Amino acid sequence: IVGTTATAGAIAREDYNVVALNSAQCLLTLPQMQPYDDGHVVRIKRLGNGLLGIKMSKCVTYTDSGSGRLSTPVLRTASGRIVEYDEVHQLSNVGDAIELVWCRDVVTNYNGATYYGAWVEYKLS
Repeated sequence: IVGTTATAGAIAREDYNVVALNSAQCLLTLPQMQPYDDGHVVRIKRLGNGLLGIKMSKCVTYTDSGSGRLSTPVLRTASGRIVEYDEVHQLSNVGDAIELVWCRDVVTNYNGATYYGAWVEYKLS
């Protein structure tokens, strides 16, 4: 649970259901995923009146040779928009709920950059 006075927080790998009650603007950071986390799910519900932003951590994905590399992922929204690694994804309405699924092997070429790994959003509200 993200409390009413929270302005920032990190979602731990073990946190898979997050309820945000924040009354001020708050920025949550997704956990750093490892290669074995493929399919990991995080659900986030915004119940507070403050804006809620979601940003990504770098993640570890596999190279073609099978070794690990620190990668910058993207977030693919339910509406089809691509949120780049250095952007913040906003849950703009009270009551918004999303499910994010980590997809380790998704490679995205966007705006002249290559991103490895993706959080895929499913809109729940």
